[in-house]
Amino acid sequence: MATASLQAPFRSMLKLPGSVAARLVISYGLQGIVAMVAVSSVFYFGTVGVLHKNIDEKLLTPSQRFASETPDELAEKIRRQ
Repeated sequence: MATASLQAPFRSMLKLPGSVAARLVISYGLQGIVAMVAVSSVFYFGTVGVLHKNIDEKLLTPSQRFASETPDELAEKIRRQ
């Protein structure tokens, strides 16, 4: 009698891969993964875009200032430092 009661849970486990519960677990798991990837990619590209713009501004400001000056003015500034 004891072996019959132990075999009952294992029989239900054999039916689990094709059951509705298994399909729900797999579908919700995939939906969770897709949601995490979407949120992570939005955060990543938003951060990279802001950093890229900030770096461009930091590089363009001095280069525009240097481009507007003549070589003699730049040489004079270098000598003063």
